[in-house]
Amino acid sequence: MNLLICLIRAKSGLDPYFFFYFFFSDFIMNDDRTSPAFDAIFALNMLVNTPGGDTFTESEVKSWMKAAGMPFVERNGGVMIGKKD
Repeated sequence: MNLLICLIRAKSGLDPYFFFYFFFSDFIMNDDRTSPAFDAIFALNMLVNTPGGDTFTESEVKSWMKAAGMPFVERNGGVMIGKKD
């Protein structure tokens, strides 16, 4: 949820009349949390080696970006791109 707060603060600091893109790059899992393979291996590593470690799913990141006021969100590999018109 800290990411949502950061997104809202970043967006609120911009002029509302400007068009902008926001890029979120991470190991982003599909919603079934079984692919992409490299990201699943990373998620397993996080789970084993960190307390509460995990990765985000595409729908989680998409919902945060939309809640922060970016109605257009798409995924391009491991990058989520939020657009505000």
